[in-house]
Amino acid sequence: MAVVFTALVIACKKSDSSSPSVVAKWNLVKQVRWSTPSGGTTTKDTSNYGSGIGTATFDVRTDGKIYINIQSQFMPLTRDTLSYTVDGNMMYTTQIAT
Repeated sequence: MAVVFTALVIACKKSDSSSPSVVAKWNLVKQVRWSTPSGGTTTKDTSNYGSGIGTATFDVRTDGKIYINIQSQFMPLTRDTLSYTVDGNMMYTTQIAT
C-alpha cells in the first residue's frame, strides 16, 4: 500500500487549497495501476473517483500519519494507515502493521 500511495499522490487534488503544506484531507481523483505478471504483458488499469464509482480520501495529519478511506460500488469500505516523513519535496510512506 505504501508504494501505491506514493504513485497515487500525483493524481489527487487537495480539498482545501489555501494550505501550502501536504497536511490536509485529499480526495483521490484518478488511480492508475500498472501490473506485469511474471513473464507476461504489462497492463494499465485506470479508475476515476468522485463520479459515482466511489470515494477515496487520504487524511494527512501533523502526527506523521495518513488515514486512508476507500469506498466503491465494487468493494466495501477499506481503511488503512501509513506513517510518513517529508524530506524537501519528497514524501516517504510506510505501512503500519495491524
